[in-house]
Amino acid sequence: LKKLLKKLYVQELRDDVLAIADKKLCMDITVSPVLPAIIVQSKMNIPTSSDSMVQNLMRAIRCHLDSLLPVVEEDHLTRMRLGLAHSLDRYKLKCNPDKIDTMIVQAVGHRENSSIDLSDLVPDDIAAQIREASIVSLGTEVVDDDIEMINELCDQVLEVTESRVNLQDYLMKRMIAVAPNLTSLVGELLGARLIARAGTLVNLAKHPSSTVQILGAEKALFRALKSNQNTPKYGLLYHAALINQADPKLKGKMSRMLAAKASLSARLDALGEEGADTEMGLRARAYLENRLRQLESNTVCSFVFIYSS
Repeated sequence: LKKLLKKLYVQELRDDVLAIADKKLCMDITVSPVLPAIIVQSKMNIPTSSDSMVQNLMRAIRCHLDSLLPVVEEDHLTRMRLGLAHSLDRYKLKCNPDKIDTMIVQAVGHRENSSIDLSDLVPDDIAAQIREASIVSLGTEVVDDDIEMINELCDQVLEVTESRVNLQDYLMKRMIAVAPNLTSLVGELLGARLIARAGTLVNLAKHPSSTVQILGAEKALFRALKSNQNTPKYGLLYHAALINQADPKLKGKMSRMLAAKASLSARLDALGEEGADTEMGLRARAYLENRLRQLESNTVCSFVFIYSS
């Protein structure tokens, strides 16, 4: 490297400054790191530079390399970058099977953030002023600038809607791949919320059914225990279709049965071997639907008997 730099500097550069993209390499050929890093004298008496201007220059050269070198095509550069990235990351990236559901937790978090209330963005007093101004506002004529801004906002709304649909499709595919039984039982969105609340699918599998039943209602549970009141009967499971279909008097019992089946489904998905049963969630859902019909029919029959007697 020393001979090459001396030859390059004597024949090509002479009194110019040698631009180096790698700051570490620039510091390695520097006399002392105490000297200014912008332009320093190296051991070979060659002035070097590795500041932000050099980085921008190197970035521009890499971006337009196919036009600067007519022999090299853009497809060749793309394949070269892809091969280099794979060869480097093969030794850096390691798949952790215990954190395979991290993407589900992140996806359900992004999906919930897509419906943020105005009070979460601005203080309460400013939000109240905005609402009051929208009520008493008389409006005015829409000028071209306003129309352009409205069109831009509409485009943003369409982009957000499309992103939300794509995120929901992605979440459904990931949930079917990671937790098929839990997805069949409570749905992909509620299953992802349960996993996100527990932290991981393994943590959800370790929870007993009584904890799964009130998962998401921890504050209400501690408040009830502190005030000696009735504890909540359901948390996130309240949004399940089986709970919404049930009679108000049967919601607690259905929540208890659904939590038991959800706990078993999560354990099979998390701790089951490869090729394990993926139809247990469907069978559990069919059993709970049949059980709900039996409970509702018994309730109606008992009501008719009491009324007739």
